[in-house]
Amino acid sequence: GYVVGVVACRGGMGASTFTLNLAVSWHQRTRKDVIAAELRPGQGVWAQELGFADPDGLNKILKMKPADITGPTVEGELLKTTYGPRLLMASLHFKDARLAMAVVQMEALVASLSYLSPLILLDLGTAVSPSFERVVSLCDEILFITEPQPHSLARTKAMLDDLATIGIGKTKMLNLILLNRVRADVQLSITQVQDALPGIQVATVIPPAPELAFQAAQKFQPLITIQPDGLIAQQFRRVVE
Repeated sequence: GYVVGVVACRGGMGASTFTLNLAVSWHQRTRKDVIAAELRPGQGVWAQELGFADPDGLNKILKMKPADITGPTVEGELLKTTYGPRLLMASLHFKDARLAMAVVQMEALVASLSYLSPLILLDLGTAVSPSFERVVSLCDEILFITEPQPHSLARTKAMLDDLATIGIGKTKMLNLILLNRVRADVQLSITQVQDALPGIQVATVIPPAPELAFQAAQKFQPLITIQPDGLIAQQFRRVVE
């Protein structure tokens, strides 16, 4: 399968929500199987967003011996949703964050996932996990989420420089996703963003949608399903294309 890692320039950027909605949009557009995995032990959000009980799929896998992490064992921990994607969910309990140290297991997990679907989307959060570099090396492409704010762009440039040292953006594709969360007059323009990040093109811009986000949270639905023909859903379809 084609493995895509979703990375954010910092915490709180919505990488998890973006990954989930991209998986739903992909399935809606192609009707093909897609797997999305939260690879952030103790920091899961999908269970809350979709109204699932406390998940332990990722925990179970990371507690296994590496040799026991195979396609069938991983597939047994995937949860099917009514929206199409199969999900591997992380726990939301901070005590489980220690499982991030299971680097060999994480690597075996991603390798197994790559044989289970044509497309695998990995929610990697920020580049702070001990397994980050190994997991990124198994990805075919990185979607990097940032925002048009000076400090975020400075951090983005530093992270992109680091990723370039392991081939991301050179031998492996990297696309930039610009997440707008405030009104246009208090943020940088796309031209200013691209001037600050020379050589990197903005693939798409996700506009603010606080009302949709609130409705999605109330209904335990992915954001793009609230207004299937709205601007947010259209931008996700652009990423799918």
